[in-house]
Amino acid sequence: MIDKLEIIIAIVVVLILACTVAANLNSAEETTITVDDKWTKYKAGQDKYLVSDMDGNVYEIGDSALFLKFDASGRYAKIDTGKTYDVKMVGWRIPIISSYQNIIELAEV
Repeated sequence: MIDKLEIIIAIVVVLILACTVAANLNSAEETTITVDDKWTKYKAGQDKYLVSDMDGNVYEIGDSALFLKFDASGRYAKIDTGKTYDVKMVGWRIPIISSYQNIIELAEV
């Protein structure tokens, strides 16, 4: 039989997930960047595609189930150093956990 503590824990988990999804949906922003450099970073058995702009900001190009984007390699291959792009990004830069804003859309200017 399910006790009250398990129900409370389940509700808290669902609320945290819902808040995370809502926060990511609301974090979307669009800007224009000029690419300074691009590289891959291998960590925990995965490659991260990273891009920096002329202002020293670093962005990730990754897949996103929330935004139905599963073409990170293709987006990364389209980016060239020195070129300018209109980009749509989601997420936040959180240095302590190596989290970067994720470029989910890009178009060369």
